[in-house]
Amino acid sequence: MTREDREYLNKENKEDQEEIYQATQRLRDMTILMFVNELNNMEVVPNSSQSLTEMMHSRGINMRYLGRISLEVKHNFIRELIVREALSRSIKVLIRDGQSFLKDQTNDESGLDAKKLLIQYLNEIFTSENRPSSKNIWSLLIELVTYISLNFLLLDKKEI
Repeated sequence: MTREDREYLNKENKEDQEEIYQATQRLRDMTILMFVNELNNMEVVPNSSQSLTEMMHSRGINMRYLGRISLEVKHNFIRELIVREALSRSIKVLIRDGQSFLKDQTNDESGLDAKKLLIQYLNEIFTSENRPSSKNIWSLLIELVTYISLNFLLLDKKEI
């Protein structure tokens, strides 16, 4: 590769990075705020996780912005839907991580271990008993939901 080729690629890379940065700024400064205004003015009203996801994706908003939207929306029922979606996504991450670990550790082709894992997680999440294992899972869930909720703050400070 010649020096001119490297200079051209470097210039293209900087232009691409600037374009990505500008698109991200537009998303944060305009698109998300417009969506929040639509929610606050009841122009759109999600009634399920699926409708919320479809509304966000149709506007080009990734689900990682659930936290930012939940902090800015005025209506409690919409905020509750958003938090439930963030929580369910966090639970899904925990279960997938557990399944991945289980897959690496065993050679169970029947799927029984995966079913046991799922039942174990659900029992730990929804138990009414005060067990250390349940507290550990809820600590992880709170950590994941907090990360989702504050993700926009981290992204705002991150250079692209």
